[in-house]
Amino acid sequence: MNLIELRSNGATNEYVRFCIKSNITGNALYHRNGGWLTNFISNKIKNFELGKAIAKAIRNSASDEAMELINESAIHISEAYRLFENAFDANVCWCDHCRKLVYDEDCSSVDGDGSYCQHCLDEHYYWSDREDRYVSDEYSDDYDDDSSDGAIGGYHSSKRRLNKIPSSFDSRKPAVYLGMELEIEIREGDREERAEYLLDNLSLHKTSNEQKYLYALCENDGSLNHGFEMVTGWTGLDVHEKQLSFFKERFVGARSHDTKTCGLHVHISKADMSVLHGTKIIEFINDPANRLLIKAIARRDESRWCAFKDKKNNQEWKKFAVKHFKNNKEHQLSNLNQDRYEAVNFQNPATIEFRLFKGTLRFETIMACLQFAYATYFFCKKSSKAKLTTEQFLEYLCQAENLKDTKYLREYLDQKGIVRADGLTLGAFSLISPDSLKEVA
Repeated sequence: MNLIELRSNGATNEYVRFCIKSNITGNALYHRNGGWLTNFISNKIKNFELGKAIAKAIRNSASDEAMELINESAIHISEAYRLFENAFDANVCWCDHCRKLVYDEDCSSVDGDGSYCQHCLDEHYYWSDREDRYVSDEYSDDYDDDSSDGAIGGYHSSKRRLNKIPSSFDSRKPAVYLGMELEIEIREGDREERAEYLLDNLSLHKTSNEQKYLYALCENDGSLNHGFEMVTGWTGLDVHEKQLSFFKERFVGARSHDTKTCGLHVHISKADMSVLHGTKIIEFINDPANRLLIKAIARRDESRWCAFKDKKNNQEWKKFAVKHFKNNKEHQLSNLNQDRYEAVNFQNPATIEFRLFKGTLRFETIMACLQFAYATYFFCKKSSKAKLTTEQFLEYLCQAENLKDTKYLREYLDQKGIVRADGLTLGAFSLISPDSLKEVA
């Protein structure tokens, strides 16, 4: 109610003053003991201090710092859009879910509407490969043909149920875990029955002390014709090897490699990853000089689901992430690629996703893919950019401390004819002592 309306309704001077003060302080109630005055002064001080801090952030070109100040403050700044556009040459929006200020690049719509930050998208919504956009939970339920009560759950339904599984890798420093998504088409029989058979044989992991952990679940996937996606929890290579031994026997009625729809995606944690580490992984995977190695392990050329790009000669992708997200490692890593359908996808909040692998139901090949992702993580972490070559990678696989974790990968590359520059096959390096290893080399 404005001043004219107050007067016309016979409001007293005292009440008018109260309404003016309430509008200034944001209070809805009048405190006779003078509480409104205390609140007014407190808010005025907060505004002044916040203004000083934001001014300092502008002088330092620290847009992330200014955004953090605004989001942590209880004071809503309506001029934030103009502030970021003029002071930092950046466009921002308010997340419709958490009501925090975020960069436009970090926002996406849900069901084609609204603006939502990446954190809220990952926590409350779902990515649909078929629609190439985020969808709401309600939309996702309507979208899937089958309910989550059967062996095949709704898209991303396993996200709430699969967790970290203890393994011998827990004692390693750093302890890096992997998860996997394997797309499977069913060519013979009922897909629900095939999914149930699969889960009966590998979904439950039992530890040595008889504790039980959920290892895998099956989901609908709109990119498949008549199949499902098997999704695993997070764990070490040892647990994966034990559970995936199911695939040592033929999975009757199913296929994955000999299709045009199936892929195998390996996720690995990026919690301890630096931006430099991430850029080295991208350059190693995408370097045309390493294409023979990458194609051998991927078992396919690029597709619309896993594109390879010239990341070494064209550095704009890296400049964009570093320039637009200063002093924020998480945002820099998530923006190292602008297209999630690249061979290595960094857009997921907690993991990097190796999307290059073709689907397979062969145990040794699945393990080789998992070991490749694991070995690539540490090879790129330890190597300089000048040494991100196929030859250096093969030598890394054959180092004594890496032999156990690369067994299936080395055997697989042997079968593909990938050999070291010294002519030795990777299989010549087995689990032997370091002294004996020197003799072989």
